[in-house]
Amino acid sequence: MRSIGNLPGETVAKTFSDVLLSEGIDHQLEREGEVWAVWIRSEDDFNRASERLAAYRRDPANPEFVLRAREGAVRRRLTEDDSSTPEPNDAPSALQRVFPHGVGALTVLLAGICMAIAGATWAGYGDRVFDELLITHITPEGKGIRWDPRLPEIFAQGEFWRLLTPALVHFSVPHLILNLLWLIDLSSAVEKREGTGRLGLLFVTIGIGSNLAQTWLVGPAFWGVSGVLFGLLGYIWMKSKLQPELGLALHPYTVVLMLVFFSLGLGGAFVALFGVSMANGAHAAGLILGIAWGLLTSLPALARRRKGNPD
Repeated sequence: MRSIGNLPGETVAKTFSDVLLSEGIDHQLEREGEVWAVWIRSEDDFNRASERLAAYRRDPANPEFVLRAREGAVRRRLTEDDSSTPEPNDAPSALQRVFPHGVGALTVLLAGICMAIAGATWAGYGDRVFDELLITHITPEGKGIRWDPRLPEIFAQGEFWRLLTPALVHFSVPHLILNLLWLIDLSSAVEKREGTGRLGLLFVTIGIGSNLAQTWLVGPAFWGVSGVLFGLLGYIWMKSKLQPELGLALHPYTVVLMLVFFSLGLGGAFVALFGVSMANGAHAAGLILGIAWGLLTSLPALARRRKGNPD
């Protein structure tokens, strides 16, 4: 089974369920906090059900949906037995609950690259990774570091991969695991709903922007994909609010946990408690870039909606 998205409120969700039932699409509703997730059992029905959900979100009062819902309600009453609860074997698996959008091909590739680089550092090549993949060369000097703010490796020597590759580097197991869980969740949502190309463009642009922001604000001694993750968080947040027909949605636990980390980093709690600093500049820049991207790319759809619905 795969989720095609969420609907607010039991009444709205069950009405759409009746629409799907009238069209012979096998599905299941699952309550997730304040929203209801719609799961499609057959992969053959996934695209058609996704299109129907997008159309329903745009105009749930459309007479076609009203008629379909009535027909589905009649079918449901004729076929339901003593219990409307689905068989336990039909429930979404634990993996499907964690990653309701599945896992996209580019997402798998990005996660694999992060794991391969981490594996290289643990195999004794950490110094090589440090020298070749961070945004610039760093030389320890006393209690600090020495580096050239002109970033000569990139702008003089043409090592342009350094603009992005710090986002792919992880040196500790907890850092890698936490970031990969968020990466699979957020990037798969974008990849499944808007395509591999959109995810790739977001990853590269937000990665470069957040890396440069962290370098210029704090310095080059940083690594990890979290700047991109906060960018995807901001992007999906805007899209879920401004273009709900796309089916992009954030799991409440993901939002809460990421915002807790963001706040702890800005407040210096991680340094005080664990002696570990966070790339707050990258986090903030990524979040701003993602919000701005989601807002700007939603403007045409909002304009079309206002034109079609003057009220």
